[in-house]
Amino acid sequence: MLSGFAVVTHSETTDFDMICGFFNELNQTQNIKEMSSEQKADFVDARITAQLNEGSDAKVAWAAILSAPPQQRYELFKSAAESILPKKWNCPAMKQLAPTTGD
Repeated sequence: MLSGFAVVTHSETTDFDMICGFFNELNQTQNIKEMSSEQKADFVDARITAQLNEGSDAKVAWAAILSAPPQQRYELFKSAAESILPKKWNCPAMKQLAPTTGD
């Protein structure tokens, strides 16, 4: 039973880290300064939709926080990650960009 938990944890770790990676990609985009908040959200959402399963806790957490005030999004996502993962979670690119991503 414990090994099954480890498999789920590994999968979810990958999903949360993948979303962090999408923010790292966004941060490296040459025209990021010209992108609107909606364009930034579309950039991240397109990758989440294409690369994460529907049942992914990370995908669900991202969808849920989009309706939160922009300044609270990173901390809410971080809290979700840490409530599911057995470790601390951090993503500097997301911390920087989440407040300007989406409405």
